[in-house]
Parts: sequence; structure tokens; C-alpha cells
Amino acid sequence: MRRVFPIWLVVVLGIASVNVGYAAGLQLACRVDGELAPIAAVDGKQIFVTVGGKTVAAPAGAEWTLTGEVRENARLLCWSPSYSISRRPEQPPGASLRAGELVAAVGVARGMRGIRSAGWQEYWEGHEAEPAVVVFAWLIDGKLTHIAAQAVPVVTSTTIFKRTVTIPLTEDEARGQPVLLRWDAQGWVPARPFLPSPRVQAALVDMMLNGRTDFTALSKKEVNEAGRGGPTLLHLAAEAGLASAVSGLVQAKAKVDIGRDGGRSTPLHWAAEKGREAAVGALLAAGAAQDSEDERGATPLLFASGGGHAGVVRELLRAHADADKRDDSGRTPMAAAINENQLAVAEILAEQDGDRGRQSHQLDRVLISKIYSGRKGMAKFLLARGAQTKAESRGRTALIAATAWDDPEFVDLLLRAGAPVSAATKNGITALMSAALQGYVVVVQHLLIAHAPADAVSADGRTALHYAAVGGDGETVKALLQAGASVAAADRAGLQPLDLALLYGHAEAARLLANHGARVDVKGKNAESNIEAAVGLDLENVLKRAIEDGWDIRVKLHGNWPILQVAKLCHAKRCAAVLEAAGADDVNGPTVVTARKLDAQPKLKTMVMPSDPRNYWSGALPRATVTVEVVIDGEGRVLFPRVQAGERALATEALAAIREWRFQPLRAEGKPAAARFLLPVVFNDVAAISENADVDVAPKPLKRVAPFYPRAALAAGVTGIVTVDFIVDESGRVLDAAIVLSSEPLFEEPALEALRQWKFSPAERNGQPVRFHLQVPIEFQLD
Repeated sequence: MRRVFPIWLVVVLGIASVNVGYAAGLQLACRVDGELAPIAAVDGKQIFVTVGGKTVAAPAGAEWTLTGEVRENARLLCWSPSYSISRRPEQPPGASLRAGELVAAVGVARGMRGIRSAGWQEYWEGHEAEPAVVVFAWLIDGKLTHIAAQAVPVVTSTTIFKRTVTIPLTEDEARGQPVLLRWDAQGWVPARPFLPSPRVQAALVDMMLNGRTDFTALSKKEVNEAGRGGPTLLHLAAEAGLASAVSGLVQAKAKVDIGRDGGRSTPLHWAAEKGREAAVGALLAAGAAQDSEDERGATPLLFASGGGHAGVVRELLRAHADADKRDDSGRTPMAAAINENQLAVAEILAEQDGDRGRQSHQLDRVLISKIYSGRKGMAKFLLARGAQTKAESRGRTALIAATAWDDPEFVDLLLRAGAPVSAATKNGITALMSAALQGYVVVVQHLLIAHAPADAVSADGRTALHYAAVGGDGETVKALLQAGASVAAADRAGLQPLDLALLYGHAEAARLLANHGARVDVKGKNAESNIEAAVGLDLENVLKRAIEDGWDIRVKLHGNWPILQVAKLCHAKRCAAVLEAAGADDVNGPTVVTARKLDAQPKLKTMVMPSDPRNYWSGALPRATVTVEVVIDGEGRVLFPRVQAGERALATEALAAIREWRFQPLRAEGKPAAARFLLPVVFNDVAAISENADVDVAPKPLKRVAPFYPRAALAAGVTGIVTVDFIVDESGRVLDAAIVLSSEPLFEEPALEALRQWKFSPAERNGQPVRFHLQVPIEFQLD
């Protein structure tokens, strides 16, 4: 009988349905079964639509549309929200995204004043106690495209709302700009005017929607009037890339470098950051200072370099922008390009002066970070600029970092550049050990050809063969055995490679090791667990040699399980035959029944979350499941786990986690009993927020604590999910944990309490630990 954990169920409470009259002629709808379903209500967690006269929840990932005359509804549009336009940087191998693609990221936040509340109050007034829908749209040629809608909860002192919508753009679409709209129970909410004067606000709308370029009717004071945060019409025209409007405003006496005297961003900054090449040209032609500094000392060239806007970079360099100018933190344009993995821009800047930026970077350390994050093009660029392969950063060398990827050609490149093949981390981990663990057999072979020592020992006493046994790739084990790796080497805990292959359930690796003379130490402390694993994997050669070496077949596993009973339970026919031939029996063992004969189905008491060993830099990691067959006994223990389906690397972690799970004791007719079950172990429940794209190494969970299940929810059979927003600081601690979405208030405090006990490896940028923004959905499930 298959038992599946976890079950996802979102419980939505307190829907505030309204009689919707689509104010001002705009209509928001999504497609449900091919039909347009208009918005009906929002409760802060979910948007509801009308389908066939009934109110239903909008489907996840719904395709939204916004119809109506945009120009007649200009008062609803929120101009110049927080957004960026950039070119996708160089991507790691295997990533689904393509370098060079244009992408816009549009963000909004809602929180109580003083709690990360930037954005919301700037855009709309009033209605703070109402749940709402924020609509993200891309405006081009007077039309709204790329519509996205998001429910916005009413915030409290412990909750926030923060969303960033990513919009892929074609070269033509990049001419446009984002706008925000807000809908709540009262209908559409007008946006706050961006500029204080009605005449100037009207000129702004006319410029954005109708392409206005003549501003001579405005006075010089009006033309230079500052809006929220200080920008003028010229800032907004430059940001939107309206080059003709820029020229018209200059003719109307707009101050080209306005903001510069106060240490704020100039219109040239705004145009350069968004990649508006024509607007940059118009501003430079009007005399804009090419090296103006914002409040942090950043120049337009630095902005354009970080965003990957090669055309703007060339335009600014032609205007003699200073490519060596640093901001207040010491960054140069070259540093920005390298940090953001904008290889094309870095190459343009390098053409200016082959040595420029060399002294401004700790190139060796940056090289290691780029290699580790899979940016091979940028790594080659840094090597050409003098980065050294012998240097270390936080205990890693360039060659060790390269073994995070299955790329033997790049490993060869580093070896030719002088990378020391025997170098190790502070824990003694060599490149060969790292590649062996991940099963990159061709990389292992190339390292061995380069004379990597096969029997080098790490700080915990393990060799590359130990790590290959943990990883479980048979071809890698075979390559190391052929290179003379010792099967008898023991680590500091006394474990040999065979012990580890058995522990992690790798049958092929264990069989290869046994065929090369590896044997179970029948007198050692791990003898019983090794024999159990060998039987579970049906490795009759391992079992037969153990019996020859004196293993007592009368020993009961876990105190009460005859070994022959275990072999039969695990369908290990070859091992069962060996045991029967040796005179073993299966009497006086625990009662095993089918799941249907249990008095009650198993209830999970303790769950240990698995670590995800996959490389985060290959792109967004898909949710993955490893299915494990187990026996749950009368004490609630999880015994004899065997992987039935799933990736090998994930299976290793799944076994390590599931052995720690505990259930309520099983009973059949009131007596202790055991039964077999299939349990899924789920990976990748941690989602990074897109604003973290500038780091080289993402944080990984090191310690996870499962939440306490509230008694009231357990008694009522309530399940649900809570999404928590938080920061991982430089030491890997969880800070500022706050609820983003919750399907059940009972789960909120247990989720926060559990997450605050989690521990991560910190994110890294250029070899240094940095803060990282994450969101985690925490599930509360029953069987």
C-alpha cells in the first residue's frame, strides 16, 4: 500500500466578496478553462474570479488580461515604480536562461511604517486596512502587456508583503516601461500624482501616453519641478527612454544635471541604468556631465556596466567617461561588470586599457567565486587579466571550485594555467575528492592523469575512494580502483569505503569494492548495520564473506529481527539463499502485516529535512522526490530503507534523513506490529528571491528544524502551508523572519519558531559572505 507524504492543501478563510463595478472601464480577468473570468474578490491570500456565476479561486499561474482604454484611465497608473532593466549575465552550465536576454524586474512592498515599507504608501493613499490586488503591467505604445496580478494581505507587525515580478522582454518591448495599478473591495484605486502641480502631472501623462515632445508651454520652474523622491520630468523621460521628449525638455530649459548639486542621481544616471541608449545620447549632446556622481558616488558608466548595457557603455566611453572612477565603496565600472557577470561589458571596458581595473580587484579571489558559480567565460577573462590559479579563497582553490561542475575541459585549462593538482582546503579536501564525491568520472580521470594523489587523506581521514563510495557512482569507483586506491583505508571513525557504500545504499559501488577485496569487519562496531545494508541491497558476496569471517547468523538486527526474515522482507533472494544454506531461520521475529490490517495508519512524530546536494547555479532547482520503501515497526522506528526511485545524489541524502524519522508505534489488534510503506522524501522547499542574483554562491541549509504541529490543528485534522520571508546573514543565521502568506493562523508561530532555529552556509559575493533574502514554504501535513 502506498502512503504519500506530504499532502499540500491551502485553506482559505474569510473571503471578502464584493459587487464589482469595473471602475473607469478597466477590467481585470484571467483565463479559466479557456474562458475569461473577471476578478470578483480578494482576501489577502488569494484572488477570486467569477466563473459561470460562481466565485472561485483564480488558478495558480493564471494568465491575466487587462482590457479597457488606457489613456482614459491614466489616473489609475502608478508611474516609475521600483524597477530595473538589464541583460541576463553569463549563465552557469545547464541553466534554462540565456545570456544576453533583456529582462525587467519590477518590485513593490507593503508593510507597517518602519518595517520594510518602501513603496506602498508612495504609490497609493488610504485603504490601508483593505486586502488588495496589485497589478503589474508593461506599457508600450499606449498598450498594457505582460499583466501579472498578486494578492496583497493586510500587514501586521509580524508580516510584510514584498514581491518582484520578472518580465522577459524583446529588444522592441524594452522601449516600454512598467506601471502598477491597485484594486481592492472598492474597485480601482487611483494612484497618487507623481508630480505636485496638476499642469506638470498632466504633461507627464501626455508625455508617457501620447509621446508629447513640446514643453514650451510650461515655465522653467514647472519643467524643473521635483516629484516624489526628487525626480523631474527630465528624469522620467530619460528613464523611459523618450529621447525626443528629453530634447524637448532641454529646449524648455530643463536642467540637464539636476540632482547633481544635491548629490542625487541625474537624468543621465536614470537613462544609463535602464539601458536607454538614445536618451543617453540626447543628454550627452545637451551637455550632461558624463561623470556625475549620485549620493553614493556612482557614475552613469558604473550603472550601465552593472546592467550589461553595452551600447550605453560605448556611448559614455565615446564621451570620455572615466572608466577608472570609483564609487564610495571603491567599485569601478569594471568591478560592477565583473560582479554582475556582464562579460560583454567587461570586454568593452578592457579594450580601453588592458590594465584598467587590474589593481582594483582581488582578481584571484574573484576568479574562484566565478568558477564556483559556473561563469566560465568570466573566469577565462579574469585569467587573461592575470588572476592566479594558485591562490586560495576561504580555503578553496580555483581547481577545487571547478570540480563543482562536470567540465573536464575547463579543469584542463586550469591545470595548464598552473593550478596545483594536490592543493587542499583547510579540511584537506582535494579537487580529486570533490569530483569523486559528485561522480564526475571524466574529471576524475583527467585529475589522475595530472598525477592527483589517489590516496591523499582529508582531515577526517578519508581518501577520494571514500568520497566516491559516498557519492555512489560505479564508474568513478572503478577509475580510482584502477589507479591503485586502497579499499582497506579507514577514516578517523574507522570506516572503510565499503562501509560508506553500504551505509548510503550504493549497490554497484559496494559490489565493485567487494570484488576488489573489501570485506565487512565482523568484529567492528558497524558490523550489524553493514550486514543489514548488504542484505537490503542483496549483495550475496558481501554477506557470504562476512559469514566466512565469523558473522553469527543468529544475531537479530535491531534487537528482534532475524536476519533471514529481513532478507525475505526486502526481497533479497540471493542473500536469503545464502542464509538458508548456512542454517539461518526466520522464527520469533516481529509480526509483519499489511498496512490495511493496522489499527491506525502511521502518524509522523519527528521528521528530519534532507539536505539538497544539487548545484544551485544550474538554475531554479525543480522540486524532486525520492521514493523510499521502509518498514515501520511497533516502536515507530524506520527500518530497512531501500530507495525505489529518484536521483542517486538525492537518494543518498534521502536515506540519511529518513533514518531519523519517527512515527507513533504501530499496532494491529492492539499488539505491536510492523508494516511496509513507500515514503516520499521531498527536496527543494527553499526559494531564493530574484534580487539576490548578484551573489556567486547561494546559501544552503545546514540545519533544519521541523515545526511543532499545534494540538488544535492536529485534533481538527487541519493541514496547510506557511510561507516565511527572512534574511540569511553573513554567519548563516536567520534574521527578520516574517510571515508572507499563511493558510492557517495556527501554523504561523510554530513555523517562525522552527525557522529561527535553521542554520545556513552563508551566501558569497567575490569570496566574501553577504546577506541573502529567502522565502520558504513550510508545510504542515498529516498522512
